Amino acid sequence: APPPAPAPPAAWQAPQQRVTDHDSAQAQARDLAAEVRETVERAREMLEYGHSEQVCQLLEALTSRSETPLPLASQVYTLLGQGCANQGYLSAAEEWCRQAIATDSLAIDAYYTLALVLQHQDRLDEAIDAMKKVVYIDRHSILGHFGLANLYRSQGNQIQARRGMENARR
Repeated sequence: APPPAPAPPAAWQAPQQRVTDHDSAQAQARDLAAEVRETVERAREMLEYGHSEQVCQLLEALTSRSETPLPLASQVYTLLGQGCANQGYLSAAEEWCRQAIATDSLAIDAYYTLALVLQHQDRLDEAIDAMKKVVYIDRHSILGHFGLANLYRSQGNQIQARRGMENARR
């Protein structure tokens, strides 16, 4: 019997597929991102229908079980702020909005919600600062200009209030 043929050089062999810890971590991160995206969309829809308490429960469960930085964190925190504000939990709403802003300094919805929360707490100067950031981030924000006008009117500053209303109409 002839001797067995020698094995081909390693360069000729097909590379073996191996799953590394890095690949597994990437897959887990993709799965988490997809889950968070779906949860954020569901939470937005639930808020539209007035289910604020369920939104807070859903999103708080999501934030409490994630050991890594949460994908879409600023959106999750903003929705938590909106849900808490809708239920009248203004200090919790303020905390969630500030956390959203700390995560994303351009989180326009967080600034807007924060401004409304501060207004309800009669902290008008802080509310104006937050609403100014809404207008700074998006100078075409009708809600931002309108909100700013209402805040100035609440302070008795009719000139700024009129200017804000004119900007909202443009």
